[in-house]
Amino acid sequence: MGVSALILDDAERQELAANLPEDGQLPYPVRREIRLALAESGQDRVRRLGELCARRVVPLWTAAFPDDDLPIAVMEQALAGGDDVEAALGRVRTHLDDVYDPEPPYRAAFAAGMACWAVANESFTGETYEPEADEEREFDPDFWPPCFFASAAAANGATWEEGSDNAARADFWRWYLLEAVPTARDGR
Repeated sequence: MGVSALILDDAERQELAANLPEDGQLPYPVRREIRLALAESGQDRVRRLGELCARRVVPLWTAAFPDDDLPIAVMEQALAGGDDVEAALGRVRTHLDDVYDPEPPYRAAFAAGMACWAVANESFTGETYEPEADEEREFDPDFWPPCFFASAAAANGATWEEGSDNAARADFWRWYLLEAVPTARDGR
């Protein structure tokens, strides 16, 4: 069984979910292999995984910004193959930068908005950018995967941010491994 098949294997994912590190973060190289394996079956599977992750944390955005659905609307526009997505991506990114606040609940909401933006960006470009690295901090945040942003939203910050919740991060990555990946893998 090759690496791609192994990483999508139910038993392997269950083992990974049961043995997350203390900080709760599923290592980037493992997530990279998952996304690359899904991409072998079609970019739509990678897109679906990102969408599942973003939608899981959308409530964090709507709780902080109940009258603002811009990141969600642009994600849906991009997923539907709508017009003017490139311009909308720029508007969303500027908007997210404008609303950024490191204080709760806004830090988590910002990361949730970025997860939506990342889904829209990947949908628009049709590409999976997966550099070889040990963690996201080693490459440009414009290329961070949607699921990483979603994990930061769920945990109220990335592993390097003070006040982030390791248990919530681990819960997110367990859900990712046990529910989101098989859903995306199976084309559901």
